[in-house]
Amino acid sequence: MRRVLGLLAVCALIVAVRLAMPAEASAAAAAMALGFVLLVSFVLGRVATRLGLPTITGYILVGMVTGPFLLGWLHPALAVLGHSAVSSLRLLDGVALGLIALSAGGELRLAAVRRHARTIAAVIAGQVLLVFAGVTMLVLAGATLFPSLQGVAGGSLVAMALLFAVIATANSPATALAIIQEYRSEGPVTDVVLAVTVVKDVVVISLFTIVLAFAVLLARPGAAFDAAFLLELGWEVAGSVALGVGLAWLVALYVRRVGHELPLLILGVAFVAVAVLPALHLSGLLALMVAGFVIENFTAHGDDLIQAIERHSLPVYVVFFTIAGASLDLGALGATLPLALALALVRGLLTAGGTALGARLAHAPAAVQRHGWSGFVAQAGVTLGFAILVEQRFPEIGFTVKTVVLAVIALNQLAGPVLFRLGLFWAGEARPEPERAVNVATR
Repeated sequence: MRRVLGLLAVCALIVAVRLAMPAEASAAAAAMALGFVLLVSFVLGRVATRLGLPTITGYILVGMVTGPFLLGWLHPALAVLGHSAVSSLRLLDGVALGLIALSAGGELRLAAVRRHARTIAAVIAGQVLLVFAGVTMLVLAGATLFPSLQGVAGGSLVAMALLFAVIATANSPATALAIIQEYRSEGPVTDVVLAVTVVKDVVVISLFTIVLAFAVLLARPGAAFDAAFLLELGWEVAGSVALGVGLAWLVALYVRRVGHELPLLILGVAFVAVAVLPALHLSGLLALMVAGFVIENFTAHGDDLIQAIERHSLPVYVVFFTIAGASLDLGALGATLPLALALALVRGLLTAGGTALGARLAHAPAAVQRHGWSGFVAQAGVTLGFAILVEQRFPEIGFTVKTVVLAVIALNQLAGPVLFRLGLFWAGEARPEPERAVNVATR
């Protein structure tokens, strides 16, 4: 109780300072927002664990409540994480995502991948095929039912359906990894979910690039097929993989020759990969996942990497998921609720069906067939990136696609962590209280 009263006092002080702060003091507002995130989100994340929720759910809820779409809707000064603060903290958010990608690759053991290779391939195929086909049919059939789709017809409607479908296939490796680390889970469900979410990122990025090229032909009659998209896809995937191998070699060389201040090196690598590589049309996240995987499985320094990240992982998760919560556009959720609910529900059911079908065909353990689906509900960074690219590429339908996708992300990111927590406990792979750590930093 004392802790809650102390937090309320801190929040009241922050709001009072913001009310007195000049509008142009954006740097001070961003610094204050960062301090708020690290303090309040951390404490309420621990409160969430006492309520039987994942800590990242607490972080997301803090971001939603103190962001521009709830308290900010009442009064701009109440939004500690307003639009300007969220924009200012985007760099930290990107670096945090880079560290999570590096950690996700490092958690992916080659032995587990080999042991579940058939299951991983079958689950990815089942999810992608069922979700892509089902969401496409939903959008085409619902053109006259959902207000968000009215006025869109012909090739533009087909293009929109395909874009919604490919975006719906994406998952969130960051969310899956956060839950796995928090509950120290071990077992076939954990191995399959982590491997599928990481490998599937490469599959979905490739599929999205191809669908985007064909959507241009459908939405704009007379447009020529742009083969440059396929060349760019090859460069992005192959170049990012090659660079990831190079980064792994450099990190391993540094550990072997120097061995000091490894967390600072990792932070620098994550920053360069996320901030610089997109300008070269390379995927920093893919490169970091590959780097983590290579360091863990093909060098003697995998434990050094994972320990260096996990010792400092708590602020990374706090910043990333709180900013993710503040970025969830609740206004978009209200405006597109019927279609967003339908897409989220159909996507969830088809993801569960695709996971069960693929796992059964691959003769996976019963736990994977029954509970593996729970790790694939959440959506985050990659999904939002797709929506932004669609908006830029298709001014005529892009805004609608982005608005609906933001609403679906909001629903999935709220439900996903809770469902995956339940799935791990149902499968008997999560460590029950009090054995597990309260937060991921204590692993």
